[in-house]
Formats: sequence, structure tokens, C-alpha cells
Amino acid sequence: AAYAPLPAGHVDAIVGELLPLCVAGVHSKNAMMRAFARKGLHHLTSVRPARAAEALVGFSLGALTTETAVHQAETMLHVLARLVPDLARPRSPAGERWAFPDDRVLQLLDLSLGALGAATGAKGKAATQLVHALLLDVTLGGDDWAAGEAAAGAGAAVLGAAEIGALGATLDEEEEARARAEEEA
Repeated sequence: AAYAPLPAGHVDAIVGELLPLCVAGVHSKNAMMRAFARKGLHHLTSVRPARAAEALVGFSLGALTTETAVHQAETMLHVLARLVPDLARPRSPAGERWAFPDDRVLQLLDLSLGALGAATGAKGKAATQLVHALLLDVTLGGDDWAAGEAAAGAGAAVLGAAEIGALGATLDEEEEARARAEEEA
């Protein structure tokens, strides 16, 4: 028997409830939980990219600006960097897009790039990874440039969403294998 698709309001409610749960999971001490949470965020992003982007950027800003959540900033920057291809070039049936650049993303970049310096640690590397992902997959040009690229048949991205998505899947599989090895040890 075929099932009817869920109404959009139900999908929004499910995504809204699962996003905070998955974000909490990426901060878990359990490696397998972190891997599953990242995979969950990937799927939620493919279903509702704009809503996922809004929530993830909000959580990331909170981690960078709140004294009590500063230890979560590196993780959130890594998560956002891994999801940029899905956010920038969504494959959802509704064709929903992430409005970039939005002021919160620019604020996030300002805050995270402040971590770069002579003693750049993990947070600085995560910030660099996010900038790299944005530069690879987000068109940074005006309407005239985009129209010229489209007319010439040239692609705007250095790497396409399929290639980056395949890389993300490979990285997720590697992380899941490491998590299994940790649990077995």
C-alpha cells in the first residue's frame, strides 16, 4: 500500500523538533552518537535547507558569543562547513534555498575569523574550513556576472554539489568507522 506524503506543516514540525536534538548530539562524548547526529543534520538539511540553515547559524552564533557555550563553537563551525553544499545548492523537491549572504552568516564569519592568529587552534581551523566551503559552493558575484556565466554555459562553482556531497558522505563513513573502532576498544 502506498502512503500519502506528510503535509508540509507536519514536516516542518518534525524538522523543528529534530534539529535541536541533532545539534545536541554532535556535542556528545559518544563518537557513534556524534556520527548519527551529523548524518541526521545532513538529512534534515536536505528536507528543509532554509530552516536548517537558520537554526544551525543561530546555534553557531550562540556558541561563539556565549561564555557557557564557547566549547561548542568549533563543532558547530565544522558542522556548518560540512553542510554548506546542501544549504547552497538544495535538492529538496520544493527547491527551497538558503538566502545567502544573510547578516547572521556574515556576523558568524566575523566572529569565527577573529579566532585566526599566531596561535590558531582548532576553532581557527574550523573557521577556515567554513570559509573554504562557502567559497567553493556559494556564488560570490553580482547579477551581471551570474547572467554572463549562465549565457556562457560555465559553472559558477569550482566543485559541484555532487562532488562535495560525495566527499561529505566519504568523511561521514570514515567518522562512523572510527566511532565503531572506539566503541569496540
